[in-house]
Amino acid sequence: MTRSRLDAPFGQWIDRSESVDIRFEGKTYSGFMGDTVASALIANQQWLLSRSFKYHRPRGPLTLCGHDANTLVQLPEAPNRLADELPISEHRVINAQNYSGSLERDRNQLLDSLGRFMPVGFYYKAFYKPFGSWRFWERIIRRKAGLGVANLTVEPRYTDKQYLFHDIAIIGGGPAGISAALTAAQAGASVLLIDDQPHLGGSLNYHRFDIDAAERAPTLNHLRTQILDNDNIRVLTSATCNGWFTDHYLPVLQGSRMYKVRAKACILASGSSEQHVVFRHNDLPGIALCSFMVALVLPGTVTRRCLSAALNGRSRCLAERSTIAKGWRRSSWIPDSDNPLKHCMQLRGDQVGGKCSLRKRAMLPPITAPIVASLSPTSTSAWVR
Repeated sequence: MTRSRLDAPFGQWIDRSESVDIRFEGKTYSGFMGDTVASALIANQQWLLSRSFKYHRPRGPLTLCGHDANTLVQLPEAPNRLADELPISEHRVINAQNYSGSLERDRNQLLDSLGRFMPVGFYYKAFYKPFGSWRFWERIIRRKAGLGVANLTVEPRYTDKQYLFHDIAIIGGGPAGISAALTAAQAGASVLLIDDQPHLGGSLNYHRFDIDAAERAPTLNHLRTQILDNDNIRVLTSATCNGWFTDHYLPVLQGSRMYKVRAKACILASGSSEQHVVFRHNDLPGIALCSFMVALVLPGTVTRRCLSAALNGRSRCLAERSTIAKGWRRSSWIPDSDNPLKHCMQLRGDQVGGKCSLRKRAMLPPITAPIVASLSPTSTSAWVR
């Protein structure tokens, strides 16, 4: 596994002195304290994590920050948990879900080849005749429906609630949210800063905002110090704001507690979401967003090689420099009119002879060379390690 880890200063969220073993689908994988289930599995070249709901297509990490459903896994106590949010220190036994047979050879993936005959809601139009036939088909469809399996024997954990009252509630602990919190607190306001990640900083934790990346770390440390030293600011990390209701009422979930927050004003600083490039089979394991590639620096994870279709312009340039710092080299340009998947597979040395061949090769697990793709208005570029 150490071959798939970056040397310091990368991997600032893991403790390399403490190894942790987990079991996924009956196999043992090794990670470090501070890893998530997803980052530990990626470091061991395990990209296939689950199967899709309807067609049972293979699924792997897409964002690495809990913003997609590709990493839903089964825990002994609960189904449908996101592997990129589960610390391996607390979750040692994990299984995939929604497959028949084995994860790699799901017998239900035959449904994918029948997809053209099963449009959305087809069962409402196909299985109601003759009268009464729905009772037969209902049992079959219900067995196929759902993702994980609920464990009805698990005792529910203790939960409580607490009321909080602040002048300003800020949702998002990135650079914008931190700056807003400091400005309000310095004016005398009572501020509640809420972020869903375990560490404040947002994209400052991993993104490169200048060419030499000399300003990121000092800026992040300076902002964190100011937040912690300000008595007017209360911070809730690993907390999810579940809604924004009348008169700035906010239910905030953190662990086993729900905070019922009432604020005089609310500021949303939740940042922007990256848009995926649209091409055939862009949902397969090993295809991810550009921010996913840059975010691998947090657990210090790296793959044997990476083919990347990244943003153009300034974002492409900064992402390129980040990957070069991690050991990748740029290999070629991919015009936006080309199929990124086909182009990148050709760079890997695969002989692509048509749609059928491309599809079969793309779905062969394990995937060891991720293709990272993000929306690009003009052109994209690729790197290979």
